[in-house]
Amino acid sequence: MKLTTEEVKHIANLAKLQLNDDEVNKFQDELSKILEHYGQDIQKVDTTGVDLNLNTNDSDILRPDVIENHPDSKSLIAAASNSRDNLVKVPGVFE
Repeated sequence: MKLTTEEVKHIANLAKLQLNDDEVNKFQDELSKILEHYGQDIQKVDTTGVDLNLNTNDSDILRPDVIENHPDSKSLIAAASNSRDNLVKVPGVFE
């Protein structure tokens, strides 16, 4: 599977990397080789009878999102570079 230059640039953007054109070409070849190598191994895995539903339990597997007060929470929030309404603001991780 040969990655396109657009795909490599997108991956670099997700990783917060700035690549020049030479680096994009280099990583296009290297990442394509890695995907081809591991893709062959993955295709050999026998998945006959494997349930595609990873969550076989009907109940919610996530813990409840509960805010717990910690004795140092106010000082930690105060030390953050960006906070608002007693919360720390961080950069988004999803596009």
